[in-house]
Amino acid sequence: MRNAGLHGVDVTSAYYSYAGDGTTSRFRSRYVWIDDVEAYGFGDDGITTHHSDYVYITHSFLHDPSGRAHQKGFSNSNGIEVDDGSRHVVLHNNYTENCFGGVEIKAHETSSAAYDTQIIGHYSKRDNRAYNFRHIGHHKENDTNTLTAIGIRATFLVAEEPQNTPLYEESVPRALVVSAYQKVAIHHFCTVSQSETPVIAVQYRARYVDLAHLSYRGIAPEIKTGLGVHFVCVSPVNEWTL
Repeated sequence: MRNAGLHGVDVTSAYYSYAGDGTTSRFRSRYVWIDDVEAYGFGDDGITTHHSDYVYITHSFLHDPSGRAHQKGFSNSNGIEVDDGSRHVVLHNNYTENCFGGVEIKAHETSSAAYDTQIIGHYSKRDNRAYNFRHIGHHKENDTNTLTAIGIRATFLVAEEPQNTPLYEESVPRALVVSAYQKVAIHHFCTVSQSETPVIAVQYRARYVDLAHLSYRGIAPEIKTGLGVHFVCVSPVNEWTL
């Protein structure tokens, strides 16, 4: 799939709602399986889901977006995005490269967050933010608490060489960022880098976060935990051979 104006694949509902956190949209898509898709040159995201349930995304390669759907230098173009109101989405053995975000699980302020997302195996290569989990507008001190940013389970994730990108020029590279989400378990996470960039940040009202079996190759990642983190468990391994 080449040079889509917006999304390579978009699973969504017939009626798309921004009625607020905790609300749902009518006529949601359900029981969708996306398998063996390659997309590049997309204007926004490679594969994205909105207001849909039970979506299975497997064995897909999303890479090198154009970002042209956004203002130049401010393109939130992700390989895979599990977005507003999505529920029970499973990502299995996918690969992203040269995107702003490899996998982003999120929502906008006026929508419910993606709920109950599972990732089983993902390889992110040179994505600016390999894994980015957030609920916009519900993570800073004076924001209202999120009602729906709950439940991420992920295992066997690789973040290779997070790097600066012209897609979003001001964004600092990160291997993993968790903001606002609660009940997050990430096990067997590997970051590979020869620079000082593979920072892991659990911050901004994130709660009940379990990060275990962290390994690295090259420079050891810096772990940042902000105010409001209830629990972070890290078991580092000095080297992990790819």
